[in-house]
Amino acid sequence: MSVAVFVPDKPFWGARIVQIPFLQALREKFPRSEVRLHAPVAEAREFIAWGLADSVREYRRSGRPPDFLGALADLRAARSDAVFNLRRKSTGCSLVTALAGGRRTGYDEGPFSRFLDDAVPYDSGIYMSARYLSLLENGARGGRDDRSIPLFRSWMEAQLPRRQAPRRVLFLVSGSREGKKWPLESFLRIVPSVEEAARAKVAFVLGPRERAEGDRLRGEGVEVLDSPPLPERLARIDASPLVVANDCGPSHLAQLSGRRFLGIYVPRFGAPADWFLDKENSDLVVAEDGRGLESVEPEHVLDRAVALLETADYADSLRRFSRAETPIAARS
Repeated sequence: MSVAVFVPDKPFWGARIVQIPFLQALREKFPRSEVRLHAPVAEAREFIAWGLADSVREYRRSGRPPDFLGALADLRAARSDAVFNLRRKSTGCSLVTALAGGRRTGYDEGPFSRFLDDAVPYDSGIYMSARYLSLLENGARGGRDDRSIPLFRSWMEAQLPRRQAPRRVLFLVSGSREGKKWPLESFLRIVPSVEEAARAKVAFVLGPRERAEGDRLRGEGVEVLDSPPLPERLARIDASPLVVANDCGPSHLAQLSGRRFLGIYVPRFGAPADWFLDKENSDLVVAEDGRGLESVEPEHVLDRAVALLETADYADSLRRFSRAETPIAARS
């Protein structure tokens, strides 16, 4: 069986992480199938290394317009048995999906959705990974999702190294923009109290372009994990009693792992309603509207962290999102 998927056009790492439950579900539903991704970004090739795709065809290269005719020719030549379109806003992808052979599935949006065999309502009020999964799982439609975390963990457990990682509270302090980063000084202020509450040491996880932050943190005597490879990141998260994170790509690993998670976000900057995973053992701190993350007091974050440490260590289901865009001042 041949399965084709039009994947989103976001090049950043976190956007690929939230596609994992959908692609893992494809693997489980069609275990002997060949999964081909049609992607506008070269970064999608990472899915091959992760065991979630067999090939990737780029229909857009740098400086060139999208080659939708080439994508359609690829689909027809491969005689794809099923085609899934995760790009609801792309007219070209919608049209190619509508013209492709096999069973065609996409979002019920735009003029071409009437030509699909299965048009799924696009729910803007649920977590993004659940939206993708809704193309395969009826249970994920309308805000109900009992499968994202188990599917992610099925993939995750195959990636974990054999050795057990040390138990650490993880502070993910990266961010694609400075405005998404809670100040290092604020993270450092809550280290002693968090370590006491969790009965575990804190480790700071950094990205590849944060050498200065690493030097600063090592000078403070805390443990620093400098751009650990994916299997180590997963192992560290799996062994962690709590992950506290800025809005960054690795935060989605923590969210989808089912472990305790505390996010620190700016309202409408990073779309919390899209990215935050709403489960019983997770929480969200949002700065007041019009103010930056430097306005979030360490005491507020500490209170949320201590409260989460009293919840279940692992939660495997999502609830309909209810807490996005709620400033910390209104919840204190």
